[in-house]
Amino acid sequence: MEVKDVLKSLLTILVAVLVGSIAFAEKIVDVQKTTPFAHQAMFASWILLFLAIAACGVGFTYLGLAAGKAAYDAEAGFRDAAGCTLFSTVCAGLFFAGGLIALVSAGLSSLLGSVSELKRLNASGCPTPVWQPTPASRSLGRRS
Repeated sequence: MEVKDVLKSLLTILVAVLVGSIAFAEKIVDVQKTTPFAHQAMFASWILLFLAIAACGVGFTYLGLAAGKAAYDAEAGFRDAAGCTLFSTVCAGLFFAGGLIALVSAGLSSLLGSVSELKRLNASGCPTPVWQPTPASRSLGRRS
């Protein structure tokens, strides 16, 4: 597989994951009930995914430079540009992996925060009712 194909595939997956995580951000991280760590992890995942997209762009740029040097100037070293292409592709993959780890961390943190909130509820797992019976309301149901 050529580096160009790897970059195209990686860029397609990156954009899909980034758009999906932005579109479903409220489902991944519950904004109202989650911890600050979940918000920070989600934001970090978006930054890492943006960096991965930028690294793919840099890889495409160096790939074009290497192709131009190889085609039009045979004596010029195209291997430097090709090496930069490979380096930026590896960096894009690493940023993508970091972004996915941060995204999963945000989701797990939000999920575990919801579970700990459920544990705070009473033993039956149901929230305590808003209306609490008072002594006067208890006596209404009694027959004298």
